[in-house]
Amino acid sequence: MVKKTSKRQMVKRAVKFWSESESGSIRRILLLLLILVGMFGNLGFGFPSFSTNSSSAKSFTQPTRVELFSSGMYQGNVLIQDGDNCLKIISPKEEVLWEYRTPFSVIGDIELGDNNTVYVSDYEGDRLIQLSLEESPQILWEWDAHSIASINWSFFIESLRWSNNSKQNLLTEVQSPAFYLGIRNIQFINASKFGRSGSSLLVCCENFNFVFELSLENESHSQIIWSYGKANIFQNLDLPTCVHLASNNIVYIGNRGSSSLFKLNYQYTYKMAEYSINFPHGQLDRINGIHWLDSDVIFVSTSGVYGSFFLNFSTSGESALLPYENPEISVSRDVGANETHIGLVDPVNSRIYMLNKTTFQIEASFGEPWIPKLFTFNWILILGYNLGSLGVFWIKKSKKDIGNLYISFANISLLLVVYVMRFTLMEVLVRFT
Repeated sequence: MVKKTSKRQMVKRAVKFWSESESGSIRRILLLLLILVGMFGNLGFGFPSFSTNSSSAKSFTQPTRVELFSSGMYQGNVLIQDGDNCLKIISPKEEVLWEYRTPFSVIGDIELGDNNTVYVSDYEGDRLIQLSLEESPQILWEWDAHSIASINWSFFIESLRWSNNSKQNLLTEVQSPAFYLGIRNIQFINASKFGRSGSSLLVCCENFNFVFELSLENESHSQIIWSYGKANIFQNLDLPTCVHLASNNIVYIGNRGSSSLFKLNYQYTYKMAEYSINFPHGQLDRINGIHWLDSDVIFVSTSGVYGSFFLNFSTSGESALLPYENPEISVSRDVGANETHIGLVDPVNSRIYMLNKTTFQIEASFGEPWIPKLFTFNWILILGYNLGSLGVFWIKKSKKDIGNLYISFANISLLLVVYVMRFTLMEVLVRFT
């Protein structure tokens, strides 16, 4: 007959086995497992979940773009890009009101249009589409940089007031098999707000160093009515990531390569000033978004030491730059705005913030950061391990166990280093995607 072992006896045997193990191999194996758990998180492999509550997890996990509804059937809600190619409309209660996965794999940017529509750029395919925000979305309009039905590049280039050399160089590039625009950012120019006869779309091509405006007045045949950059020697851009036309007919272009801002006179395509101020400590990864406030003041969303800045072009020197510091916002990936609020996307914390456009105070936020979850998990891991070591120390007070106790406390530093490395890697992945 097999004698049953009580739970208390099992615990005693386990403690005895732990404390009397001469080789220490079991301890080393367990320590290795603890380190692996600390590296990969949540008692499993891979990065941890970006969310700590069920409602947030159902809403979104990886926001990268945001647009604010100020009118129409979705007034008071936000449109976001979640992940590479998924669009969602989220309510203030974090309910998903509408969802759509685009036919292309990577979205470059989203921009709200008229009549409950949204313009979406295909970053890898050099396409633009207008999508209805109905329950069953439909593509209402499409522009393809590689289709003669959308644009005749030869005709457009011939109309430019450039030198023959510059025209020929540009024509050679657009006819090359490697021709790739890389549409990173778009802006819908509403005809009613800008006092025009027809609306248009301002397009920023990061890979092609080119910014152009596409007329939407005749949707069957959209034409480029304004452009800046590329082959013209007086219009050099350096990997432009965003473009913004302000109500005072000034165009602002953010360049990733040189971490600079161009201020252009829109009507004459004349560069009024190249703004290339040194950002704090010179650490500016990328200019992600621009929004004009009033006069010469703009709000700039960036990746770097600070998430965002106010830039005053009427002031020279360092006084023109005022960082917008908020400990809640880690990285400002995108900026969207309406008449009353500014929306900021913080993909590191999987969170969207709503700022009052006058006071710049955070009035609301969507999502919940995963950072507290990581901190909680890591501290439980470290605390549990060391409490276990203390228990062994009190059970068997030998010199060997005192040494093991010191080693166990030294593991705190190791686990914290692993945690910092993991968090830093996460930030790098977000900032450079």
